[in-house]
Amino acid sequence: MADSPSWLTPQENAAPAMDVPIAAPKAAAASAAAAPSSSLMTEQMVADEKELPGIILVMRLANMGVSIALMACSVSLQLYMLVPIPVLVYTPLPST
Repeated sequence: MADSPSWLTPQENAAPAMDVPIAAPKAAAASAAAAPSSSLMTEQMVADEKELPGIILVMRLANMGVSIALMACSVSLQLYMLVPIPVLVYTPLPST
């Protein structure tokens, strides 16, 4: 088991001791004055939540439209490369 990595071996004290003091968080009152009111935030969140299904639907429809257009262009280019358009349009009549 000596060949195994150190993080696989169980240890009694895995985390090193921290001697650095941790700063206390600032008072919430000071940050609340700079932030908008919570009721305004919740109203905005509710309004955003109501718009979200419509936005998702529009994005899905746009994605579907772009993918259909890409497939149509790809198929038309492949058909153009296989059989040139003049061959399809103009076919000489057999001479009698």
